[in-house]
Amino acid sequence: MAVDLNFPVVIKTLPTIRGNDGLALSSRNVFLTPAQRQKALAIPSALEAAKKLIKSKKVKTAKAVISHMKKILRPDVNKIDYIDIRDAETLKEVKQIRKKVVVAVAVFVGNTRLIDNALI
Repeated sequence: MAVDLNFPVVIKTLPTIRGNDGLALSSRNVFLTPAQRQKALAIPSALEAAKKLIKSKKVKTAKAVISHMKKILRPDVNKIDYIDIRDAETLKEVKQIRKKVVVAVAVFVGNTRLIDNALI
């Protein structure tokens, strides 16, 4: 949008800040019990698996990556709100993965909604 509207700004992307266990730092994490926090570690695991699949170039469709991520998440999360793969520059939906993408996840662990993403 900054480019489209010719705003004189520079947008810097920074890595997500994570705890020692890999879970994204969030004020919502305080609502997790110790057992739920362990289950929430499926989120960074699923994102890492997506990263490996995409970088291997063996899987080229967003649908296949999302399906693999669901298999990792389902045993540990109560509900998957969404898993989405978008073009990193335009944020348009991606069906075929050909360039840099954002993989975004929102899930419920217990009653807590957790979000995370990765730039791949």
